[in-house]
Amino acid sequence: MQRLTVLDGYRAVAALLVVTTHVSFSTGFVLSLPLGAVFSRFDIGVTIFFLLSGFLLYRPWARVGLTGTTPPAIGTYFKRRFFRIMPAYWVVVLTVLLILPTAVLTTGTALTNLTLTQFYVTESRVEGLTQMWSVAVEVSFYLLLPAIGWLVVRKARGSLASTRRQLAILAGMWVVGVGFTALRTIGPLGEQLGMGFWVVGFLDWFALGMVIGLAYELLSRPDPPRWAQRLQVLANETTACFIIAIALFAIACTPIAGTYLLVGDAFGDFVRHLLYPVIALFFLLPGFLASDKRTLANRFLTSPVMLFLGTISYGIFLWHLLVRDLLAHYLDVPVFGGGFWWMLPLTILITIGVAWASWLGIEEPLIRYSHRKKPDPSPDQRSEPPDLRAIPDHDPNATQSTTATT
Repeated sequence: MQRLTVLDGYRAVAALLVVTTHVSFSTGFVLSLPLGAVFSRFDIGVTIFFLLSGFLLYRPWARVGLTGTTPPAIGTYFKRRFFRIMPAYWVVVLTVLLILPTAVLTTGTALTNLTLTQFYVTESRVEGLTQMWSVAVEVSFYLLLPAIGWLVVRKARGSLASTRRQLAILAGMWVVGVGFTALRTIGPLGEQLGMGFWVVGFLDWFALGMVIGLAYELLSRPDPPRWAQRLQVLANETTACFIIAIALFAIACTPIAGTYLLVGDAFGDFVRHLLYPVIALFFLLPGFLASDKRTLANRFLTSPVMLFLGTISYGIFLWHLLVRDLLAHYLDVPVFGGGFWWMLPLTILITIGVAWASWLGIEEPLIRYSHRKKPDPSPDQRSEPPDLRAIPDHDPNATQSTTATT
């Protein structure tokens, strides 16, 4: 089976986009139009992560619905998710609270940040950890997914009707996500209780990745439906997909998608919420479904450098704000004080080093532990250790998460 190693490259791109947008905000470069406007929208990296999660995590459930096989083991799923996400996250939280000069350590901030509940209590948010809202959303999605999977396989398992049932459930998630976001931004709810960080407002983003995961599973079987075949035809047009993504991203960089600062802009927030997942979809589609692996984009995204960065991308995401804030503090760079062009490469280089250490010392050993199987009494039947490169940040099913069955 062929691994979808290209998704590691996409993950690297998403992580670097997030780092770039955060440095551009802190240095005030977002006000340097027009390039600052572009960098301010690089928070789309989070959207890319969410679509990747929906695609990778949902595929086992889509497969069960289509084939009628045994559903994923929930206990194993939660164990692997926990060890992949939480220990490295806890190390970052404790490090930030202990060494970042601007962080205020109290029992309340420690408990809420360690339990990923800080975004439900505004007073508990800490500098150096503000990017963790997306980790909280991801973890909430992990908790919801088994329930969604149960709905998928509850009826019509192993029949043609499963495809329609799955599409109906995913369409319902999309409606809920868009509807909630509309009520929160342009509707009456407003930003009460940090609703912008609730997973319900991102169900549409996850659902879009899940639909492509369903298409992927359908394409691995005889006589896939026409809509899935058409998606693969589009995915094989890599240049066209990227041009569409760039064109839509250019629209997102205009004032119609809101201001370039971290201030309230209800209509702009809603426009970005609608645009971002579509942009991310066209960007990711060749990696998800394309059968042609010889394209220039694929060769770049599967290059050794991009695969390495994709491997440590979770660490890059976790550590980059601490690195940025420590540099700003000890080099005496005030907020909006400039220095973007030297701050960005310095932040990236230091973060890569810290993220690599995190991978070697925390993440890789715990991934191996969480995927360890009971010893086989027969030496001839013992399986090889898992290829950790094939285990992405958001995969519930051990060694085959980035493998293709086509």
